[in-house]
Amino acid sequence: MRLQVERGHAATIIEGGVCEDPPNGGDAVASVFECTRCNALTYSASRTIRAACDSCGSRTMRVLDEVSFSAAIEAARTPAPGDHCVALVEDHADAARVACPFIAEGLCAGERVLVWLPAGVCARIEASLPAEDLNRLELVAAETVYVPPFDAAATVAAVVELARSEPAPLRVVGGPMGDPLDVAPLEEWERYETLAHEACVSEGITALCVWEAPRMPDEVLDIVRRSHGLIRRDDALHRNPDFLWAGA
Repeated sequence: MRLQVERGHAATIIEGGVCEDPPNGGDAVASVFECTRCNALTYSASRTIRAACDSCGSRTMRVLDEVSFSAAIEAARTPAPGDHCVALVEDHADAARVACPFIAEGLCAGERVLVWLPAGVCARIEASLPAEDLNRLELVAAETVYVPPFDAAATVAAVVELARSEPAPLRVVGGPMGDPLDVAPLEEWERYETLAHEACVSEGITALCVWEAPRMPDEVLDIVRRSHGLIRRDDALHRNPDFLWAGA
């Protein structure tokens, strides 16, 4: 399979797959690959991946047009199927500001977009996006999703079922915000993020988890920081230095 990729995008690599040669003899499209499951970096001078990730077996990679690991580590990422991302926000207004571009990018790409955020954030999103976008968007108040007794496995399974229901890729932006321990114990949130990460990789879901940092206990913040491959920083997504793949 030949791939046309842009900086920071993810692509599924089939054995023997090669990135598309640049037009008009230009520079190479990519030379660094980053696994979406475990964030392992691989250098390929030939721009070819002939096997799955050596660390975890995943075949879904972010393809970066960088010539060194150090440059690739610092480069911004463009969210794509298989990416499990996180944004740590200050309040509802900040959450809407972060969510709107992520939503608009998905709709522009022809993806299905599901929003699971508090009603106050959903209202701000509705006020910010044009009517034609809102007509293609599914807004669900987080207060109806993240409620006790919260079942992490059932919640992720519902998203996986939705992802498989239609051929168009699914993009999800969601999070309980507030103090998550009011909804479920620490262990259930860790289970939720672990299952969500694997679902994104295996089902080609693009997810942005939105967490309200000022209201989160430190132990939950620690789980959130280490369970997402990409993190929003300086108004862009970047490789998360705190990420630890649960299967390592």
